[in-house]
Amino acid sequence: MTKGENNLGAGIIKFIIVFGIFLFQVIVIAFLIKTTKEIELYANVFFELLKLALVLMIIYKPGNSSFKIAWIILIMFFPIFGFLLYLLSGNLDMNKKFKRKNKNFEKHYNLNNNIEMTNVPREISNQFEFAKNVTDLPFYKASDIKYFKLGEEYFKDMIEDLKNAKEYILFEYYIISKSNLWDQIYEILKEKVKEGVKVYLSFDEMGSLFSKPKNFKESLQKAGINAVSFNPITPILKLSLSYRNHRKITVIDGNIAYTGGINIGDEYINKKERFGHWKDTGIKITGKPVLNFVKMFSLVWYYHTNEILKFNEPKYSAEKKGYIIPYCDSPMNKQNPSEMIYINMINSATENVYITTPYLILDNEMVTVLCNAARKGVDVKIITPYIPDKKTIKACTISFYGILLEAGVHIYEYTPGFIHAKNCVVDNKIASVGTANFDYRSLYWNYECGVLSYGTGEEKKVSEDFLNIVSKSNEITLKKWNQRSLITKIKEAILKALAPLL
Repeated sequence: MTKGENNLGAGIIKFIIVFGIFLFQVIVIAFLIKTTKEIELYANVFFELLKLALVLMIIYKPGNSSFKIAWIILIMFFPIFGFLLYLLSGNLDMNKKFKRKNKNFEKHYNLNNNIEMTNVPREISNQFEFAKNVTDLPFYKASDIKYFKLGEEYFKDMIEDLKNAKEYILFEYYIISKSNLWDQIYEILKEKVKEGVKVYLSFDEMGSLFSKPKNFKESLQKAGINAVSFNPITPILKLSLSYRNHRKITVIDGNIAYTGGINIGDEYINKKERFGHWKDTGIKITGKPVLNFVKMFSLVWYYHTNEILKFNEPKYSAEKKGYIIPYCDSPMNKQNPSEMIYINMINSATENVYITTPYLILDNEMVTVLCNAARKGVDVKIITPYIPDKKTIKACTISFYGILLEAGVHIYEYTPGFIHAKNCVVDNKIASVGTANFDYRSLYWNYECGVLSYGTGEEKKVSEDFLNIVSKSNEITLKKWNQRSLITKIKEAILKALAPLL
């Protein structure tokens, strides 16, 4: 048995143990309810009242209507399971601890970068001002910025920059897999620690559960790497279990940062084939804007360790043309920055909107702005994968094609394999490259990040890359979409109703 199989087996065993203990708790609760007919009678009355109260609370609370419908359906048909899932998803706003931590963190880590955008259309400056206000992160004049069309190019540059690190490295990833790529990075990190470089690493416990190396956290700490697992999985029922850290961030010496859709694994650089050719993208920035990523990482670190990370400011690289704002999102931020940044971009379009996303599971607001853009003559194109990584999510994605196609949106599927890039570029001049998919999980439940840029020149490269992907993709027509079987349509209808919970 290979090491990879051992690691996968260990992850599966941990999952089975945790899930088994969780299931045992649910069974005990159900057994206690069913112990006697008297208790069962009272319990039935209690749960009917609880169901009614919960539904009324969901309706009363501000929030997305699609979420409300999905929760109401689940709770009406499966009240106990629905109630427990509602608790675990954190929808009861029981996150006072995190709110207190956020407030305390801001006292120690407040960024101030008061600049004005000059010679910029008002609709562009408004978008940057919006991003600044909803994330408490400033925007900047751009220094060097580089767009990567493939994971292979992305990691080639990153590895060279890691080798040149002098002060510190920050690593925050949703998935870190046992792979040749990780082995190469790990050796560099260990060498840097020996040279006196401080290395901090955060990985998502759920995202890396089945893929990370054996005894991962312990090995990192033994090598002198400071490490935390985000929102660890425990056998005890707890709130916010669904909140995952989907970010991909590397920061080097506070002057270089990388982000995008790319996790740590050989499939991301096409050294291992899983779903055909893996198309992913990323972006590198330098200079003062990197401070935003330092702050993002430091806040997550503070959540888990109560340690406020402080670093000396480096000598920043020279400012160049254009503006950028590295932005972040989290389930604690009810203003939904990622979705609203996308919506603002689409609303401002006069010529084209190009979107790449592995999952297309949209709320009513996003459907409306995409359809309205197409109806007013904007060329709206969306690319999703031809070969899916999750068949259920693919079926749900397809269920959204119809309403978009009817409005004139063009939809393509990346024929060579799986597209994992999360890009949005408008009119070839304003672009977002980051970690947030066009789905409920990214836009409402996950910790996400991205870089919004204007006038740097890289936006055109994002557009050119998009059109190159289109040339390798198959366009989905409304006629073809309507030819699906009745059984497929029924399955998609059910998935679409429950889409916010997937």
